[in-house]
Amino acid sequence: MILTVEAQVLKRGEPVGKPMTVSVRRILDYADNEILGKQEEEETLWAEMRQDVAEQIVRRLTFLKAE
Repeated sequence: MILTVEAQVLKRGEPVGKPMTVSVRRILDYADNEILGKQEEEETLWAEMRQDVAEQIVRRLTFLKAE
């Protein structure tokens, strides 16, 4: 599983800094006999991945603000 997000900071409609791309990856093992449990696990992984991406963007914004 891969989640990639592109973001650009704008100030008064003008770009600030370079666009950023953040990617996170997770491995989801698949087994035919565990489909229902895997669906719940996949949903949890996607939620964790979205949280990880958000945290990485916030960290990068902190560095951008320091410049």
